[in-house]
Amino acid sequence: MTGQVPSIGHVVLYTIGQTEANTANRAGNGNRVLAGDVYPAVIVHVWGDQPDSACNLQVLLDGPGTYWATSRQQAEEDTGTPGRWHWPPRASGSDPRATGTRRVEVLVQGRPIWVTAHDGVPLGGVVEPALREAGLLHHPLNQWEMRGEAGDLLDESVPLGDYGFGGGKRMYLNLRAGVGG
Repeated sequence: MTGQVPSIGHVVLYTIGQTEANTANRAGNGNRVLAGDVYPAVIVHVWGDQPDSACNLQVLLDGPGTYWATSRQQAEEDTGTPGRWHWPPRASGSDPRATGTRRVEVLVQGRPIWVTAHDGVPLGGVVEPALREAGLLHHPLNQWEMRGEAGDLLDESVPLGDYGFGGGKRMYLNLRAGVGG
């Protein structure tokens, strides 16, 4: 169990128990639910202000259905304990302080493209969405380079939030020298 205090609106992971699976399957409004399945859930009420406070959750099943899980406790470990929730794992290499998302302007071969990404995503994670939007995925990803406004080559492994993009600051994505366009 982490020391993070749950609050309304956070997305957590919820492990379905056998009785809950039976209830969800009787409702018949989505794909089959099995005991032990893990689904995202939104915290809609918190009973207290401590890390171990019970929560009411709206569990998002695979399909149009949801399951209302009331007064559920956090699992002791971040594993699938039926009838309990846990925090989702952080992406490897992400900064635990980076919790926001930002819209970033990427100039792809001079064309402005807007990409929304999480601050903890490595900078290289905005390359594919920007190229997809620009219709340029026919060039392999390793044929592109990212540069800052001063023309400096950017390290694609550094988290997006560390570069401070947004608020008018742009990045430039161009084919590497010697690659035909």
